[in-house]
Amino acid sequence: MFEKLVRKSFIIPLSFLLLMLAAFFSVGYYQADEHYQLLEFAGLKLHLNQPENLPWEYHEKMRATIQPFIVIILYRLLHWFSITSPFIIVLFLRIISACLAFYSLLKFYQYMSLKITNDKLKCWFTLLSFLTWFLIFNSVRFSSENWSGSIFFIALVIYLQTDKNDFLKYIWIGCLLGFSFLFRFQSIFLIFGLFAWSALIQKISRKIVLYVGIGFVLIFLFGILLDSLFYESFTISSWNYLEIYFNHNIVQNRASFFGEAPWTFYFTEAYKMGIAPFSLVYIIAVLFYVFWKPKDVLTWCLVSFLGVHFLIAHKELRFFFPILMVLPFLLIECIRLVDEKYRIDLTKFRLFNWIALLFLVFNISFSLVQAIRPLNPTIDLYKTIYFSFKTPTKMYYLEKNPYEGIHFYRHPNLQVLQVTDYECLMNVEKREKGNLLLAVKTGDRLPFFLKNKEIIGSSSGSFIWNITFFKQLVSPIETYTVYVLHREN
Repeated sequence: MFEKLVRKSFIIPLSFLLLMLAAFFSVGYYQADEHYQLLEFAGLKLHLNQPENLPWEYHEKMRATIQPFIVIILYRLLHWFSITSPFIIVLFLRIISACLAFYSLLKFYQYMSLKITNDKLKCWFTLLSFLTWFLIFNSVRFSSENWSGSIFFIALVIYLQTDKNDFLKYIWIGCLLGFSFLFRFQSIFLIFGLFAWSALIQKISRKIVLYVGIGFVLIFLFGILLDSLFYESFTISSWNYLEIYFNHNIVQNRASFFGEAPWTFYFTEAYKMGIAPFSLVYIIAVLFYVFWKPKDVLTWCLVSFLGVHFLIAHKELRFFFPILMVLPFLLIECIRLVDEKYRIDLTKFRLFNWIALLFLVFNISFSLVQAIRPLNPTIDLYKTIYFSFKTPTKMYYLEKNPYEGIHFYRHPNLQVLQVTDYECLMNVEKREKGNLLLAVKTGDRLPFFLKNKEIIGSSSGSFIWNITFFKQLVSPIETYTVYVLHREN
């Protein structure tokens, strides 16, 4: 059945459609850095923010500024077309991210599918490559992990396909690797693995290394230019990042800024967050592939990249997001290698086929869900407030600011103020002018005077969001209900 579906050639267009749906619906961010170190950094140059409101990384000048500059350019370009909504601007960022990831995935699929001769395995590879839920999830993120990984694998495929005498293309490959590094410094370990494999296994000439190096250095210098313009002084953010990490973790021998985790963290976290027990097959596939193909380029890249991250004290599952793209191929290749090494064709076993069918159905079904669920329902609340109150507005809160660190989505006329208790807001419309709102954190006891007040919006989310499993996919999020104390006519 699945083989016939793939032959109808609609799997790839369907994948692109799901990505566009996810770009539209998947509002918010997976991890705070995706917002605070990109959109809020850009907001500083767009006069939406102040330096004191930015995270400490800005003051240490240790974050690359290429993505904030992309936001700035897009923001000003869309403003030229009279598109001023920050929510539309971020939607465009997700669409661009999805297109980049899709192009990278397509190139990787086209190259790797040539290695698979079994029709059934090629069918499974197609389905998993384009309809795996975590690829849909990650591909629309305007994050350093997504952009760096996408560009690296574009460079890798071009590198593997390039004629040894096409030196101009090697310069372009070096440029792509340089961009991958600028978007996320940790991609240097993927790049190191590629170069180590090329030198020790492929034994490339020095000229190729030189031309790739020229391209890489050009983009590295471009990154210094961007950093210096953004921070308004000569800055090499990658050097600052390395210096701060080395000084804090090696010289001072202190724990990581954000906590430490044992080396088993990535196994247990990937098993849990990847949706057990389906996630287990990917973990096994990575281990088996590295063991069975020690001279393969993917093995060298993965061992270099994963090995360093296992050694680093601070661990987060998102650090592995740049390599998500290769997981479907590793899984299918391991099934093929079982046949090659042990003469056991798993695709001929009925039980295995039923398990594979269940696995594929799950991935396809959850990809559909992934395309339509919000990642952070609070963004919809920000949107409601932004478009509903464009005249001077005051929002009160009791303890936690619902706009804590959020300036990019705030209307210039919105003022957020803290109060000591709810009672002081009784009859506040007689003392204050303009629109008056109150944000109440979910779970707080409501004051009696709110009983008949209008509710403008809530970030408690939809039914899909409130399913416990979906909440576990992102960092804990405070949710609020916003009441209208007074609406100006």
